[in-house]
Amino acid sequence: GQEKGLERLVPLSRTPGIHLVVVGEGPDEKNLRALLGGPSVTFTGPLLGDELADAYAGADVFVFPSITDSLGLVILEALAAGMPVVAARTAASVELLSSCPASRLFPAEAPELAPKMVAEALGSMSVQERTAIVRARVSDFTWAAATEGLLEHYRAGVAAARTGR
Repeated sequence: GQEKGLERLVPLSRTPGIHLVVVGEGPDEKNLRALLGGPSVTFTGPLLGDELADAYAGADVFVFPSITDSLGLVILEALAAGMPVVAARTAASVELLSSCPASRLFPAEAPELAPKMVAEALGSMSVQERTAIVRARVSDFTWAAATEGLLEHYRAGVAAARTGR
C-alpha cells in the first residue's frame, strides 16, 4: 500500500508488453487491485521459500517503488536472484544500485518513467551479462563486507581523535 509506494506501479500496469506480478498482501490490497487490476497484472498473495524463489526466477526484472525502505533487503534478494532492478531513487537504492549497469533508478515523483527504465534495463545487455553483473554487485553486500566497512569508519574516527582532527 501507501508505505510501499505501489501506486507508482500504475504506469507499468498500463504498458503493453509488461506483465506485472505483485507478491504479498496487505490492508490496502483491495484498493491496489482496483488501481492496478487488469489482464496484465497478477496478484500472487504472500509467497515464502521455494514459491518466492520461483517468483524471482520467473521474473525478468524486479521493480521496487518504495521510498520508505531504508535498507533495501528485497533489492539485495533480487540481485542475488540474478535480476536487474528498477527502483525509485532513494538513498538506499542509490547506494545499492548506482554502480550497477544492469539496473536503473527513476525519480519517485515521476513513476511514468518506470516503463522506460524497465526497457533500458532489459535491453542494455544479454541475460547472461545482466545476471553476472547483478550477482557480482550483491557480493559487495555480505555481512563480512558490511562489518569491514563499519570497522573502517571506526578506524577513521579513532585516527581523527588521536590527531585532534
